Amino acid sequence: MNIKRLLDTTATELRKLNKEEVLLAIKANEGRTIMSEVVCTVTPRVVGNVSNGELAAALSADMILLNTMDVFDPVIVGIDDTDNPIEKLKDLTGKLVGANLEPVDKNADLSELKDELSKGRHATVETFKKAEELGMDFILLTGNPKTGVSNKSIEEAAKLAKENFNGIIIAGKMHGAGVNEKVVDLKSIEGLIENGADM
Repeated sequence: MNIKRLLDTTATELRKLNKEEVLLAIKANEGRTIMSEVVCTVTPRVVGNVSNGELAAALSADMILLNTMDVFDPVIVGIDDTDNPIEKLKDLTGKLVGANLEPVDKNADLSELKDELSKGRHATVETFKKAEELGMDFILLTGNPKTGVSNKSIEEAAKLAKENFNGIIIAGKMHGAGVNEKVVDLKSIEGLIENGADM
């Protein structure tokens, strides 16, 4: 299948692509895709009425990853007067928009005190379906600091996500999430890809 690389795809064209086509467009970028993670629940520091996601898009982000997004109470500070800030951010930026969902492992061996997350930030069947309803292009199964997310729980969540979310699924930890285990485990990452994750 011939498809434009993401760098050459207009906002209108991007909205018409399905998941497989988006993945091909990213692959065609040959490593030149920028994902910017923004904390969507804090006040933007540059311009008060411009969201952090819009700022990231202005600085060349191709994919905007919303951290601390509660899918049952979706809030993006700087984007008001809308029932669905995800769709509004996509309209404002013309970019791919997704969010972190965290597969907390209740049996994890923790190395520090755990933060309690709202229900809408956990990686569950319900949150995957809600992310779909909100129009997210992708979800990242990961663990913020002190959340108790393990490699095993990420692998299990990747399989569930594949069954309940039609967008792109990315999986992996950028830090330890407060769990006593390896931060980077190449075997686990290979297993995640084989067992359900897209990237």
